[in-house]
Amino acid sequence: MNSEKYQHYIAGGKTLEAVHAFRGRQTVAEALVDALKVEFGAKGTANSIGRVRGLIFDQGAEPQGWRMDRCSDGTPFFFPYRKTKADKAIWAKFAAARLPSGDMLGDMIGMGYGGVVTCEQSGRMGMIIRYPAYQRLADERVIISIPLSGRPDDKGFIPPECTPLKLSEYFALIEADEERAA
Repeated sequence: MNSEKYQHYIAGGKTLEAVHAFRGRQTVAEALVDALKVEFGAKGTANSIGRVRGLIFDQGAEPQGWRMDRCSDGTPFFFPYRKTKADKAIWAKFAAARLPSGDMLGDMIGMGYGGVVTCEQSGRMGMIIRYPAYQRLADERVIISIPLSGRPDDKGFIPPECTPLKLSEYFALIEADEERAA
């Protein structure tokens, strides 16, 4: 995360509650993903925008009758067809294991569903979409980072019941947290 493109806050009140609820959803989804891997003997998952697209197996351990595709790095992953009830049931498990995304976090904190579009020169056809993010510190405080559009007049979304941080304060907190963890 490019910290200068975000306004950072110490989360409190409703925003902190929303972050905890979001983290709860992440924990449930991660457990469902882990259960999928165990059930099918997979070593990983191929995901796209929080959705499980397929499972990654050690070579030779792929399920018979499943289709193969490749991740952007070339890693093969496998998924069933959707022809039988059993295949459809597996796809339902894939759908249930959807990982929450930054746009969902934005909606939960009151920012609205979606990210902040910027018009930076990026090699991405002139735009980048940034989403809110959070960091939990070792002392249990939570930093919520809200994306800025880059326009000089943009103050960004101000999350309720949060304390704004100067960029120097943000870096000091992160550095102290890393030292505490070491």
